Amino acid sequence: MPKCPFLIRCVAAFEEADDELEELVGGITDEQAAWRAGPGRWSIVECIEHLNRTGGGYLMRMERAVERARERGLAGAQPYRRKTFLGSMILRVLEPGAGRKFPAPRVYRPRREPLALAEVAAELRRQLRRLIELADLADGLDLGRMLFATPVAPWPRLTVAEAFEIHRLHIPRHLAQARAVKEAPGYPA
Repeated sequence: MPKCPFLIRCVAAFEEADDELEELVGGITDEQAAWRAGPGRWSIVECIEHLNRTGGGYLMRMERAVERARERGLAGAQPYRRKTFLGSMILRVLEPGAGRKFPAPRVYRPRREPLALAEVAAELRRQLRRLIELADLADGLDLGRMLFATPVAPWPRLTVAEAFEIHRLHIPRHLAQARAVKEAPGYPA
């Protein structure tokens, strides 16, 4: 378990997300998971697939940045001073109550073929575990000086601190979106 308060907060959010995912998908069928509340809306399984696509692209890059920082001995502690333009912009949009929504970049949109809920949920659980393990590995490093290119473009870049914070805010946001599908009128019982 990391000692850094920022990483402890992120790990707690990832553990809560894992519990929420279990509650969300427990006992529902692939048909229920694929149901949409309306045109242009995402289903439960599509919300989870979006998280997988986003996380999969970020995790590999975050892991490489942490590896390089460990090799270089790039020690540091909170507060992480370096902020990027892109990271600040994404975090402003993700803050609870921000009210602004942007369409997901194409690379992060859910696949349109039929998705098996069990497989998609298992992948998100795997990514949540990897984020928790990565937080432990990153503890004691200067997360604000560790930069990496996003999966969308080689520039602009994000810091590992921003990436952890983005995941801490992004995952619960889309699990809440999936929960809203389950509570929508017409949801198949």
